[in-house]
Parts: sequence; C-alpha cells; structure tokens
Amino acid sequence: MNRKIIFYRFVFILISVFIMFLFGCSEDGPTNPGNQTPISDNVAVGEETQEITQDISPTGGTIIISNTGSVLNGMELIVPEKGYNENRTYIITSSPIISHKLGEYFNPVSPMITIKNGGGYSEESITIKVPINKNNDEFLMGFLYNEITGELEPLPVIDLDENFIIVETRHFALSNITSTSVLGKISDLKSQANLIISSIKESILTNQNILNTGFTPGVDDWEFINCGSYISPGGHCAGQSMTAMWYYYEKKLRGEPALFHRYDMVNSSEKPQLLWQDNPQGYRFASTIQEDANWGKWKDNLKFQSRYPYLVWKTFIGAMLITGEPQSVIIRNSVDGGGHAMIVYKINISEGKLFIADPNYPNNRASDGTSSIRIINYINSNFLPYPSYPKVGDPGEEYDQIAFYSKTSIFDWEKIGERYKELENKTIGNDRFMQYDLYIKTDTGDIPFIDGMDITNGPLKLFCRNDNIPGFLPGTDRLQRIEIYDSNGNFITSSDGNGITSINLNSGENTFGIYICGYLDNDPNLYYDFKWVKVNNLGETSHGYTTCEVEVKYRGEFHNVTDYDSPNLTDTETTSWSNYGFTFVDTYSEGSFTGNTFTYEYVCAFDNGNTYDIHFSLTVSDDKSEITNIDYTYYSRFDGNAGTTENDVFHNLVSIPLEQVDAANNEATYYIGGVETCNSIPYVSSSYDHVIFDTLHSTKNLVDYKCDQNSYIRVKLK
Repeated sequence: MNRKIIFYRFVFILISVFIMFLFGCSEDGPTNPGNQTPISDNVAVGEETQEITQDISPTGGTIIISNTGSVLNGMELIVPEKGYNENRTYIITSSPIISHKLGEYFNPVSPMITIKNGGGYSEESITIKVPINKNNDEFLMGFLYNEITGELEPLPVIDLDENFIIVETRHFALSNITSTSVLGKISDLKSQANLIISSIKESILTNQNILNTGFTPGVDDWEFINCGSYISPGGHCAGQSMTAMWYYYEKKLRGEPALFHRYDMVNSSEKPQLLWQDNPQGYRFASTIQEDANWGKWKDNLKFQSRYPYLVWKTFIGAMLITGEPQSVIIRNSVDGGGHAMIVYKINISEGKLFIADPNYPNNRASDGTSSIRIINYINSNFLPYPSYPKVGDPGEEYDQIAFYSKTSIFDWEKIGERYKELENKTIGNDRFMQYDLYIKTDTGDIPFIDGMDITNGPLKLFCRNDNIPGFLPGTDRLQRIEIYDSNGNFITSSDGNGITSINLNSGENTFGIYICGYLDNDPNLYYDFKWVKVNNLGETSHGYTTCEVEVKYRGEFHNVTDYDSPNLTDTETTSWSNYGFTFVDTYSEGSFTGNTFTYEYVCAFDNGNTYDIHFSLTVSDDKSEITNIDYTYYSRFDGNAGTTENDVFHNLVSIPLEQVDAANNEATYYIGGVETCNSIPYVSSSYDHVIFDTLHSTKNLVDYKCDQNSYIRVKLK
C-alpha cells in the first residue's frame, strides 16, 4: 500500500482518539457525531459555491447545472427510477481545491464537487457526467474523497472524451460509510460525497512496471472454496470477495489477525478441498452478503464498457497507483450473462496482467491443491477471456467482459459491517438459514442430540430434521443429508437414503464434525451449516451388540442314489424319507464381540446316528451398525464319523444381500432356494435346490437332498 496513505491513517486514528479524550467524556455524555467537523487536511479548499438544489421523486430524474459562469456548467446527475423509495433533495456545491497531500500522482482538474441527498444507497447506480478539458496525453478518473479520513476511493469510468467524464456510484455518503469507527456514525443529514476529477499523464500509466498492494492470497482471502449454499445455490463469489475486501480494509489494516484460516479449526493452506465446510460463520457471512447485495441484479445491470476496455485497464492502474489498494473486478459472459466477482491485488503493466484473488481458487490453488496463479490478460487494447466458473463444480466459462468497481460504490459497505457483528455473535445468516434439529435414533424412539452428551449404547445413529424449509429427502420425515468428519478433516460417513447416519464411537470422548446440507430443487447437497461436537461414549464396544440369536429351520427329503460315479438325478431310487426335517434355535452368548465377525457352529444329529453340521460366519458393518452378510457352510456326515475331515463335502452359500436385512430389527433372514452350487455343478429347479453330497466313503452312496422353500436361516443381533 502507498506509504503516505498508511501514514495518514495512523495520524487520523491518533487525532481521533485525542479528540475523544478532550470532548467525549463530559458529564453530558459524548458529543453528537453529527455536529463534528472534518478532521483531515489532506485537501485544502476555498470558498464553497452553491450550484443547484433540486428534488427528485422515486420516479427518478436528471439534474443539470446550466450556468455559464460555473466551472460545472453542463454537469448532469441522472437518478434512476425507483433508486429511492421517497423524494430526495439533492444539493450540489463546489469548492476550488487550493492544495492537497494525496501524492504525486493525484492531480485535481475539477473543484471539489460536494453532493448531498440524505445518505443511504440507491437501488440502482447514479450516473454523474462532469465537464472537463482533457488533453490527448491525459487520462482522467473520478474519486470520492472522505473528508474525515482523508482517503480516496476511485469510481468506475463509464465514458471519457475531451469534454466530459462519466462515472457512477450508488451513494453520496462516503464519510458515513467507511473508516468512522473511532468517531462514530455521522448523521444522514450531515453525510455527503466529495467528488474530485483527477488527471494523470498517459506516459506515467504506461511506464509503470509492477504495482503491488498489501492484499495477499493465502493471507487475506477466505480459505474455503466457493461451492454456493442453500441460500446461494449458484455460488457466492461477490459475497466472498466483498467480505474479504471489507475485512482487509476495516479489520486487517487496523491490527486484526489475517483472515485466511482465522475462523476454522482444520487448517491446510495447500488443500482448499480439505473440509472447506469447516468455517460456518465465514461461509454464511459470504452467502448472506451475496443475497444482501442482490448480485444477480447487479451482474445483469452493470455497465461493462465492452466498447472501451482501455478505460477499465487504465482505471485499474490509476486506482492502484494513487491509492495503493486492491480493487474489485466484476466479469461477465456476454453470451449467457453468467457473472463472477473477484479482487485485483497486483498489476504487471508491462506484461498486461491483472493478478486475481478468485473465490474459486483460495490461496491461488485449485480445489485439488495444485497451484494456479489467476490472471486476466490485457493484450492489444483488449482483455482476453478469463476462464473460471460461477462456483466450484460447475462447468467452466469464458468471461469476456471485464469491469472495474471499487469497494463501496456498488456494494453496501455499511451493511457488510453490520453483518460482521452477527458473525462475531455467531448469529450470522440465522435469518435465512432457518433453525434445524439433530436427533439420535434409539430402540425406544428419537431423542434430541446435545453436544457433549453421554452415550451408553453406541453406535450413534444421528439424523437432521429441518421443519423450516420446504425440501427434504424423499420418503423421510423432513430429514436432510448430513456428513461426518473426524477431527483431522477426514470423511467418515454420510447419511443413507433415509437420512440416517451411523457413527462408531471410541471409548471416552469423541470429537467429530457434522456437515448439514439443505434440500432445494432436487439437490440434497447444498451447504447449510457445519458444527464440531463432542460425545462421551461410556460403553466398551463400538457396535453395542453382545449376543446373537441364530435360528435355523430345514424341511427336506433325502434319497439314496444308485449311480455312484455321476451326479445324475434321473438315477434316483424310489426309497425315500418324506418330509424329514428339523428346527433348532440357539443363542451365541459368549461375551461381547471381539471384532465385527464371529463364527458359530451347530451340530444336528439324525435318528440314524448321522450328523449334520452348520457353520456360520457373520459380519456386522461398522458404518451401518447392522448385519450386512451371512456366509455359512454345512457338512453332511453320513458315515457316522465325528469331526470334519478333508473328505467331507461342504457348501458355501452366497452372502445375504443388503436389501434382505431388516435394519430396524437388526435381523437378517436367508430363505434357502433358487440356484446353489456343489462342487461347481449347478442344479436348478423352480421349486427346490438340489445339492449333491459325496462323502467319498465306499460304504455310502450319494445322497440327493431337496430343501423346500420354507427353510431358512435367521440371525438376529441383540
């Protein structure tokens, strides 16, 4: 930043504090800020001349100074329709500039033009046309001068020729908007704008090399990527850029810590994608200002000077050269009208480069962490299209229209300050991000989730209900999607299609982050909130189950087979044991689970002394806390031998599909039927499974076993 500007700011603060000490502590209370007089002497002026006073109704109108004896003869001020909701009285005066302390590159060619209209922002831009006498080797700019701080704010140059310059702004109250926190707010009746037209030699602009400001990506921008939100689903580039600039001017330059990673917990300057959600106050701040600013309207209505890109280029150079401050740049696609807002923090004049802090590239890095220095190129008096996108994840766009806009002339600077107080109070966005509730699903019903609560029967089944927005996950009771992250920013799990997420807890205190989404226009993934929480797990296991009930029911037929060498079912003898079946229920209860699986064995004895063994391998999923598959093997021992040998034939059933799991009852049932394989030979029947058992003992024949479709194996966690 320009060293003189920094010096004047410190002088201003010291003088302001001294004034408060002398006059602000009387028995009658502090002095009325509206009665204070300007304290800056950066510009000395002569006697003030009344130029014109005129009322403008909400329908808008044009004010024209017609006075051949005035240096402002021919000046026009165009107020748009519905700029203000009430009649406004405009008072325009002029004062000759005698001297100034604003640096070698500031050269006033107009008087100080003071405009009063009662303060506040117009809903549309107000255009000001000022008569001038411009030489061919000059470039002219318009500046608002803050009579309290002595600072300059450059205005967009809409048009310029030898006889006039056209600039625009939304307010005439710079001193009432910026840098008045020490003295307090000036009354609207006292607020005013001081417009000065300044000239600079073209040779001075073109002979500059590199202009740098104090604003630095990775220090002064936000660390999160612009993914949009529930209230700004198209992205919040303008809100993110303007809040970063506001913080830089109003906080960083006044001694506050840098913005980058100030308000989040998980930090990584080189990984923008790593838990970008972990700054709910900042993220809501950006989205809220995006909506406060009505970005869509401004993006469509801005005058993009596409006929005169050289005006934009030179305005950026002049603004940065004279003020030493970063500037706003707004870009648009001329075909589809898509827009984007960013910050210019450095200019390389000789190479024709505007260096950009793009909300899609915090710290000049793409979302995957790769370095990406963002630049708008100016070649042969034209800007090359700038590639970016409305928000991260959208298709890329080529923005071919480039516009200059300063810090307060378009966006409501005072409103940003008011919203920042909400950020500090952790209430930012509560007027648009409506109240939601987190609940825990238990066997006995749903209970409210409370940060720091004790859990005795994990895993934790968590869900979010939002009764205050119209959209929700289909088929649910107004539930929203959530994601869970560990304290290092690593993704753990997300809610299923029913909105329920299951979190396995370690013993003792558990810290994790909850990312809450909002459902809008068939999109369940829009940013709504993020919060860090703690849960105390008083239990000893991750899943909470200690026993498992196993129930097996077989109804079947057994036949002797004479064809010993071939599994040909047509050679079946007529001898049979009809409807020979068995049912058993047993409970696995040998303590708690040691992991996520256990093996169970049951041996059934037939009347003839033979045995029938069933072995189970059960898996309980960590992230679902329910049965996800059952594999079992059964052995036939028709030789009466005890124990299994390698000659025993076994058969493995496929895993139970997830859709056959009754999650509500923690129960999985496998109905035996369909297609099964024994020794890689499939046997198919519409009614039965055919399984061939070969004990490979010479004293026994093959057996054909038919199991009816009422047979099943059921496992239930308890």
